[in-house]
Amino acid sequence: VTPQLCLSAHLSSTTSFLPSPPPQPWLLPHCSLPEPTIVCDSVTCVKETCNYNLHCTVRDGGDNVTYSWTHTAGGAVVPNGSILHISLSPRDAHLNVTCTAQNPASNSSTTVSAKGLCAGKSLSPASSLSYCHLKGIILLLVLGALSAGIIAVHVLPGREQRRD
Repeated sequence: VTPQLCLSAHLSSTTSFLPSPPPQPWLLPHCSLPEPTIVCDSVTCVKETCNYNLHCTVRDGGDNVTYSWTHTAGGAVVPNGSILHISLSPRDAHLNVTCTAQNPASNSSTTVSAKGLCAGKSLSPASSLSYCHLKGIILLLVLGALSAGIIAVHVLPGREQRRD
């Protein structure tokens, strides 16, 4: 385990007749950031386009961490924030995204392939529709079994008693 490098700023006090200003938040200690972690929250594919939701975090980053994203198609910077929503077509599927975490003392980045990171998490409308059909079929089977049980327990014994 490597120790974290921390940076702090100090004010020297001098005698003055003016009131001193309150301490500023940028004067608080800040530590160098470890490498961010990118997690695939979800991916939904419709036709030939996949919509990815990625989340970037830094362990023990504190409150003064800001996040930004870039991707390899021209290095475009996308809106700041720890969550990235990106749509990729099959021809763009090889593109990587980079999350950069920054605080006043340092910055750190991680680059991943959205397609590789989210592999196996894809939900397409066709698969969720077939899942709904499967639930409906199971429900019908359960209702059929219950109906057969009610008939076997209540209706058939009543008919045999009438014949006697």
